[in-house]
Amino acid sequence: MLRLLVLLLLLANGTYFVWSQGMLREFGLAPALQGEPQRLAQQTQAASLRILPASEARALEAAASAATTARLASSLAVQDKSLTNCLQAGFFDEPQARKLRPALVAALGTASWSLDAVQQSTRWLVYMGKYGTPELLQKKRVELREIQVPFTEVSQVGLAPGLSLGVFENQEEANNALARLNRQGVRTAKVVPQEVVQEGYLLKLPEAGDSLRARVDALGDVMAGKTLQACP
Repeated sequence: MLRLLVLLLLLANGTYFVWSQGMLREFGLAPALQGEPQRLAQQTQAASLRILPASEARALEAAASAATTARLASSLAVQDKSLTNCLQAGFFDEPQARKLRPALVAALGTASWSLDAVQQSTRWLVYMGKYGTPELLQKKRVELREIQVPFTEVSQVGLAPGLSLGVFENQEEANNALARLNRQGVRTAKVVPQEVVQEGYLLKLPEAGDSLRARVDALGDVMAGKTLQACP
């Protein structure tokens, strides 16, 4: 019995050896071929290796570092193409400025903006007038009330008697308001300058990119309705 077991083991080992060497391939009995020729192309060619002197190695390292820095600078420039735009917003009175400062610090830090005290000498009115008689003035009051447009009396020399439909800190805002009033049915109003002297604060961002502008726009109510405009 033991002799038979030994013979069977020898026969099994011999059969495995013949199969593993591919000697039975023509009969369809052979192991699957294992080959990754692409690895040969990836092998390091020892004959082409050389040891660099320390000075040459440092030069190559410096060149690689400079190339990395250049790629990073290029990437930052693409991310913020409007980095050199100067933007400003205002005019803010003292209570508005007190609310705005901590919000700007939280959103932007302290280095990218200024909120400086300035004097503003011109505002802009959406104005109706000047009316030659009290009757004409009263007629316009009635017409504005009928279409629910608020107004105030103008007492400034050269504009009285007349009506103000809004006071704005720049001409663009006044023109936008006039366009809205025209859609409400106001037909004879116009935008005129109003000379005043007013002290307050002007927000300026000397170098504002898109991301910086978006963070200011997101401040909401603390901007008191003011929007960023290009610096003059």
